[in-house]
Amino acid sequence: MKNSGKPRRLAFPVHDRIHLCEQRRDTAKAGQAYRTFLVKFPNDELRPSVEWELKYLGKDIDDIPELTTLGEAGTTEGKK
Repeated sequence: MKNSGKPRRLAFPVHDRIHLCEQRRDTAKAGQAYRTFLVKFPNDELRPSVEWELKYLGKDIDDIPELTTLGEAGTTEGKK
């Protein structure tokens, strides 16, 4: 994916601030920051990650199908 034309170094700090909001359990601020990121950096390589994280923002890890499937695959590994 191509950069939005804005300096690449700007996208990473914005993305990091989003994670800080999540750590503080402020999903409203995190959600707004994700949406702002998508507007400011529409073609950034982090876009798919940001869209995924926004989709599952505030969800329990057990409610995320992709992660549940990964866990199940890991539990059968090594069994014969």
